[in-house]
Amino acid sequence: MEVRKIKMKAHDTEKPLSSPKELEPGEWCENYPGNRQVYLHPVKDELFVIKNRGQLGRWRYTPELTYEDGFETTHITSLEFSSDGDWFAMLASSLGRIEIRSTSDLSCLRQIQNDHIYKYSCEMRLSQDGRWLVLDACKNYDKRGEEDGAAWIDLQTGETIFRSWTEINHNIELEDEFALIIGQMEFSPDQKQLSVNIWYNCSIV
Repeated sequence: MEVRKIKMKAHDTEKPLSSPKELEPGEWCENYPGNRQVYLHPVKDELFVIKNRGQLGRWRYTPELTYEDGFETTHITSLEFSSDGDWFAMLASSLGRIEIRSTSDLSCLRQIQNDHIYKYSCEMRLSQDGRWLVLDACKNYDKRGEEDGAAWIDLQTGETIFRSWTEINHNIELEDEFALIIGQMEFSPDQKQLSVNIWYNCSIV
């Protein structure tokens, strides 16, 4: 995907991190899943750390662990690197958008707003060519319905293809509360198939 580098603030609540101390890798004692998320840069010796779904820090780990930069924002749900490592997609679901950011200085290159980015959307996956982003369009976390499914977003054209989970898998009945949680999504190497880890009534589909 070709992107133009435009320095812009993602939103008014974004601010630089005054201290990286809380994001330092080390002994993390929280029992809460998702309190810390760690991502390795696909090309460089860099480590991206998200804390409390709202702070992001970039660390260089050779020859020694060094804090580079970071920022604090309202909500970070998920992060996906492009295959060349030049940019990453960051899901800010509570703000209803996806932000494309530079990995070199974390600046926001562009924003994607879409009718299928909901407050409870938490899982997404980027195709290896960087063109398609698949999003768990979760509108009703406590009771999934026909408005919940997967949205394929073309990052070049902005086109979106949506399919509900019942359209994708006819064996799923979305009547029970907390019946369906999307745990993980992965593209096949040829990018022609999508594997989805669905926790459905205490089983995996």
